[in-house]
Amino acid sequence: MANRVSTFVAAIAVTLGAALATASPASAALVSVTTLKGSASDYSAFRAAESAFWAGKTLTYSEDFENHEIMEEVPAIDSAVGTFTSTLGGQRGQEISILDAANTPFGGRYNVSNDLAGSGKWLDSNDSKEIVWDVSGLTAFDTISFWMTDVLDVAGKLSFQTTTGATYDTSITFPGAGGSNRNGSLFFISMSFDEAITSFKWSATARNDGWGLDDIKIGSAVPLPAAVWFMLTALGGLAGLRWMNQNRLAMAAA
Repeated sequence: MANRVSTFVAAIAVTLGAALATASPASAALVSVTTLKGSASDYSAFRAAESAFWAGKTLTYSEDFENHEIMEEVPAIDSAVGTFTSTLGGQRGQEISILDAANTPFGGRYNVSNDLAGSGKWLDSNDSKEIVWDVSGLTAFDTISFWMTDVLDVAGKLSFQTTTGATYDTSITFPGAGGSNRNGSLFFISMSFDEAITSFKWSATARNDGWGLDDIKIGSAVPLPAAVWFMLTALGGLAGLRWMNQNRLAMAAA
């Protein structure tokens, strides 16, 4: 009896493993990306979207830059969600900043956390043409979200790199002058992945514009695929039938 049960359990494990392998994404690094574009008047709606995005997921890291000192024009900034580095300078040099409303030379960039509190801080690109966000020191994650302000009125894009060394451009692009991103724009961006990420990179096509970054959240969402739930239900039914048959045989033998 014990041997039959062990064999049955082993069969469940093998079948479940096969279902997981079949249901898992195989190639695309970026599973989904959502970009909400607007202005400060859309803040409440974007917050609601953020709450909906994180519902049921595990939040592991977060950073709103409120615990940082004001830092103007430094080459790199360490944070709770990784390291940000200017890798290509713009009109103000190859540097980035932590700013607030009282300490900013830029118009249109602002704090996003704490209901747009005017005293809050954000990370500023300082008009660098390229910023790299290194997340290689973080433990496994597959979900991120963040907010951006005054997003590149000149053209730009966001890309990311995986642990295998592959680089992918996201669908997040920033229109050029005369496009939809007016001064002071507000973006909420959320992304999910199916392989490990080491870094993100913001690239601008001009050296005289930039953006603010705030309220970053990183975590994971690893729900069982629908195929696996179906398999578990089926296996549960088989286990029940096997148990009932064994009971009938035992009663007949008695």
